[in-house]
Amino acid sequence: MIPIWSTSYVFCWCCYIVDSWKHWCRCSEHIYVSTNVFSTRSGSYRNISCSFHTVFVNALVYYGLSLNTENLAGDPYLNFCISGAVEIPANILCIVFLNRVGRKVPLVLSMCVGGIACILSGTIPINGNTDIETLTIVLAMIGKFFISASYAIIYLLAAEVFPTVVRNIGVGVASMSARIGGIMVPTMLDLRSIWTPLPLVIFGSLSIGAGILALLLPETTGEPLPQLLEDVSNKNKTMKLEIEDKGKEKYDNTRL
Repeated sequence: MIPIWSTSYVFCWCCYIVDSWKHWCRCSEHIYVSTNVFSTRSGSYRNISCSFHTVFVNALVYYGLSLNTENLAGDPYLNFCISGAVEIPANILCIVFLNRVGRKVPLVLSMCVGGIACILSGTIPINGNTDIETLTIVLAMIGKFFISASYAIIYLLAAEVFPTVVRNIGVGVASMSARIGGIMVPTMLDLRSIWTPLPLVIFGSLSIGAGILALLLPETTGEPLPQLLEDVSNKNKTMKLEIEDKGKEKYDNTRL
């Protein structure tokens, strides 16, 4: 014999599931898929640059520099240790300054500066000079520092750029792009057989290009997150109306 309390418990759960299903059917007028991420015209550029380029390049350069430490001058074990240690202050600075400075400017600067450091680290001729060897290692670690910072920023920015209805899909596509970048790293490092500095030059060039492309991304600090796809497409119109309302409110206050 089934106890009364267990029957009531199952009945309550069934009522809850039925009610939730009805609510979902009423609210879910659209079923969103990955193509909806790029459906709005005004938001397509930022979404594409965020998911298919900026995140892709971040992962490619980050893992590329991590695996390239054995090819740097000096002790490979020490280089690997320093390469991991520079990520700690990079992430701490992101925690401290992102809400004060914003997301967009630090992302652009970190990717461009990191890219320049990578190119210089690979192209400076060593010629057996110990000081130049140390300089190339320092430049490589500077590149790793800034790309680690941009890697921390881009995932936060990606989650804030996409509307709520496709945010999980957008971040998933961005993460998939990052995994593709990580897969390509061993092949990129094998390009040393063609020209020794070529992997670092490619990493640096892609990082600078992604940093410039990140200028298309919006600044999300202190801004309300978009909820629907229409919120992205109507963002400029909404901002214009808000400015007009604030100006009208200020004018009414001065009259009073």
